[in-house]
Amino acid sequence: MQRIKGYDLIRTVMILSVFVAHILLAQSKNIFSTIFFTSISPGITMSLLAFISACLLADNKLIENNFQVFLFKRLARIYIPLILCLTFAVALKMSYGLNVQIDHLIYNYLGLGLFFDWLKVPNNAIVGLGTWFVTAIIVMYMLLPALKLLFKHKNKNLHFILLYILCETINFITMPPATSFWNVAISFSLGVYLCVNGLLSYLVNTKLKHSIPLSFFVFVVCMLSSSGIINIYIRNLMYPVYPIIFVPMFFGVSYYLPILIDTIVKKFSEISFEFYILQFYFIDRSFIQIFGSGFGLLTQIIIGFSANLFVAAILAKTANIIRKSIDSYFELNKQTNSSPAKNLLGTAFDEPM
Repeated sequence: MQRIKGYDLIRTVMILSVFVAHILLAQSKNIFSTIFFTSISPGITMSLLAFISACLLADNKLIENNFQVFLFKRLARIYIPLILCLTFAVALKMSYGLNVQIDHLIYNYLGLGLFFDWLKVPNNAIVGLGTWFVTAIIVMYMLLPALKLLFKHKNKNLHFILLYILCETINFITMPPATSFWNVAISFSLGVYLCVNGLLSYLVNTKLKHSIPLSFFVFVVCMLSSSGIINIYIRNLMYPVYPIIFVPMFFGVSYYLPILIDTIVKKFSEISFEFYILQFYFIDRSFIQIFGSGFGLLTQIIIGFSANLFVAAILAKTANIIRKSIDSYFELNKQTNSSPAKNLLGTAFDEPM
C-alpha cells in the first residue's frame, strides 16, 4: 500500500512530541523545557496533524461520487480503534477499583470529548482524555464537502480569509483552556484550500535551504510568545502559518531518512492514532498506578512509551482485522475499486488521523 514519506514523518514527530510534552509539562519544573514544549504542543502539533488529514482526503473523488462510502470508511477508521482503546482503558482503570460514570463514558465512546470542554463539564468517565481531537476531526469530515465548495468558488480567497477571521474571533472570545479546536478548523480548512486549488505541490516541493531557516524563525517566535516576551496570542494567530512553514521542512527531511529510520517511521505512523488515544493511560498518574513511583522522567518516558507502543500495536492490528471484515461484509472494496478514487485509497483511507 502506497504511503507518502513526508506525511508519515510529520505524523510520527507530532505524535511523539505530544507524548513527551504531556509528561514534561505535567511534571518538569524546568522553565526552558516548559517553554520549548508549550511552543510545540498543542499549537504546531495539532495544526500539522489537522492539515495533513485534510490534504490526504480533500482530493478523494468518493466525497463527490459516493460520500456515504467515504464517510462510512472514515468513521470506521476512527471509531473501531477508539472503542478498542477506550475499552482497554476502562478495563485497566476498573482493575484498580476505580468507578466509571456510564453516561460520561458513552459520550467518550461516541468521540464527543470536545463537548465536555466546551460546556465546562468535568469528564467523570476516568477515560477519554484527548478525544477532543476525535470530535474535532469528525466535525471537519462532515464539513469537508462544504469546504470544498467554498474553496472552489471564484471568491475562494475571501472565503478562506473570512473563515480564518471567524475562527480566530471565536477562539479569542472563548479561549478554550484545554483544546485547540479552532486551530484544527483553520489548519484543516487550509489543507482543503490548497488541495482543491492545486497549490499543495508548490508547498511540499519547497527546498530545504528555504524551509529550515523559516521553520527556525517561526519556532523562535513561538518560544518568545510562550515565554511572554511578546504577546502570547501571537501563537494563535499563526495557526495557518505552521503548516505552510513546517510541512515543506518535514517533506524535505523525509527524502534523506536512512532506510531503517524510514521503516520505523512508516510502522509507527500506521499505529499513531491508537498510540495517541492510549498515551494518557501510561503517563503521569496512570504511570504510577501501573508501575509505581520513584522513576525519573526519562525512565517514565521510556517505559511509558514501550508499554503504550506494545498495546497500540496489538489494538491497531485487531482494529484492522475488524475493519477489513466490515468492508468485506458490506462489499465496500468493490465500490471503491470501481471508483475514480481507487488510486487515492492507499493514502486517504489508511490515514489514521
